[in-house]
Amino acid sequence: MTPMKSGSAFATLAADVAAGARDLAEAHVEQLKAEIRHESTRAVSGGVSLAAGAALAVIGVIFALVAVVMLLVDRFGFSPAAAWALVGVVLGLGGLIVARIGQQQLTAVRVVPQHTMQSLRESLSWITRR
Repeated sequence: MTPMKSGSAFATLAADVAAGARDLAEAHVEQLKAEIRHESTRAVSGGVSLAAGAALAVIGVIFALVAVVMLLVDRFGFSPAAAWALVGVVLGLGGLIVARIGQQQLTAVRVVPQHTMQSLRESLSWITRR
């Protein structure tokens, strides 16, 4: 092989490696975008469910509050203030439980795209071994 052909082969090889690295980087960017879209959708879905559940719970609680307080006053002889206090404490504890469940759902959302990061680590490891 003449020096000219050898240099040409090296240039071709270098161009192929650069193109491969560019393609790999583009693939990682696309993977990152897809993973971010997926996690964003999960976060929005969890937030919407949490808000809808909270709104429905508030409406239901308003109706139930009045009925329970009336029951405690009429059937069990509670004073109105004691009946409202008892119902308020029970509802407050229920609200804390529901809020905790929503918090756990939102905590499960991954901000850093795990699959893309693992793929990047593997690619960098492969490149550095070459």
